Amino acid sequence: MIDLGASHRRVLPPIFKSFDLSYGSFPANCKITAIVKSKRDLPLPSIIRYSNSMSIILRLSNVCAAFSFGSVVGTKADISLFDMLPAFIEKHDASKDRASGQHFIMLPKGVHDLVVAGVGKRTDNIEDYEKRMWRGRADTFLKRKFAAPVEGVAAIVYTIAAYAADPDVDTAELSAMLQAGATHVLVALLAFAGPAAPPAPWTFIRNLAGANNEALLLSGDEIRSKAKEVADYHAEWCVVTD
Repeated sequence: MIDLGASHRRVLPPIFKSFDLSYGSFPANCKITAIVKSKRDLPLPSIIRYSNSMSIILRLSNVCAAFSFGSVVGTKADISLFDMLPAFIEKHDASKDRASGQHFIMLPKGVHDLVVAGVGKRTDNIEDYEKRMWRGRADTFLKRKFAAPVEGVAAIVYTIAAYAADPDVDTAELSAMLQAGATHVLVALLAFAGPAAPPAPWTFIRNLAGANNEALLLSGDEIRSKAKEVADYHAEWCVVTD
């Protein structure tokens, strides 16, 4: 455990009360040389990690809310998991990425206790749902108490070059990341149950319309197969919220 002092400690919501609240819990070979604060209302530090082969400066995308405090839509995570991500990024085989620089990284079962799943099974009771604004849209979500047990966790991480090339990138956010020397960006953290969650229907449509470079590589058959996967999944599962 590396304790960076009281000024870096976070008071986590009650759901995480069993975890160590001091900031830090780094892999043994992790060397912290600086802290770069993310531009968020509730700032999270990014980690600068050096190894023999590469250096990683990880920043948190403004669309990833998993580490936020208060009401969260979708996956909710303890901050210590963020600390661990550079080690997993370093081990990722980028040659298997479908689109250059867009990493889908499955995390080990050992991190499951650090997250709450972002989905639960749909019910027929309207009282089980909440209305929330999410990514600029009003929508309905299942209450957090219906979140399913976690079966898998994945991190979607882009290299800074891939993030800069994304058609949907926030240019002001990108500028701040480049000034901070970021090498990688955590775009999403997914704690799922059942099959690996495909994009939400609205997101899937936007991606096909040009909002994501990987979606542009899909063939017609792949689009139809993915569309069926999206429809089948979201007919059974629903994103949860606090």
